[in-house]
Amino acid sequence: MTYAQHLRKALESHADGDNARAMSAYMKGHFPFFGIKSDSRRRVLKEFITVHGLPSVSELDATVRELWQMPEREIHYCAQELADKVWRKPPSNALDLYVFMIVHQSWWDSVDMIATKLVGNYFTSHPEQEAELSRQWCKSENLWMKRTAILFQLKRKAKTNWPLLQETLTSNLDHPDFFIRKAVGWALREYAKANPESVKQFVRTHPQLSALSKKEALKKIGS
Repeated sequence: MTYAQHLRKALESHADGDNARAMSAYMKGHFPFFGIKSDSRRRVLKEFITVHGLPSVSELDATVRELWQMPEREIHYCAQELADKVWRKPPSNALDLYVFMIVHQSWWDSVDMIATKLVGNYFTSHPEQEAELSRQWCKSENLWMKRTAILFQLKRKAKTNWPLLQETLTSNLDHPDFFIRKAVGWALREYAKANPESVKQFVRTHPQLSALSKKEALKKIGS
């Protein structure tokens, strides 16, 4: 069996039908689940790595892609964690894998982790690619690529490239989708922790912000 098949078997052995139904319902039925809650899933993965080790740097891409094509959602969460553990400093080919993960098996729960941790870390290692790709993704017809462009700086706080973030947000102000409007507000709210006055100014000078985005942006700082 492959590494991915062994991991699937380890997760399957901890399946809980009642949890699985509830977890799938929470995700609007988009994915089947084994029914393993987060703490237990992380424990299973940690124990699995103790026995089987991590995939090698050269094997990671194929392993994650194999895991990503399996149906159960917990497998996708484990694939993300493996990518984060193995590629601490992502190589130049890592972005192809991350984009594959974003546009397949797509939903907010996977995309947000990929954007804020994997893609965010990638651009920290490859800053020369950041602006051009962010602009490309903003023009993408794929909702989740747009959301990634908005969120990949989320954890940077004072180190945020504010001019680029403003450009990214401005290009999405009139987007009708809930997930984009929520992301716009979330990005502003997080940057407000480092620079609340800039966020207030952005909100004041962009009256076309949706009510949802504005509410999220000002949640911790007021108007």
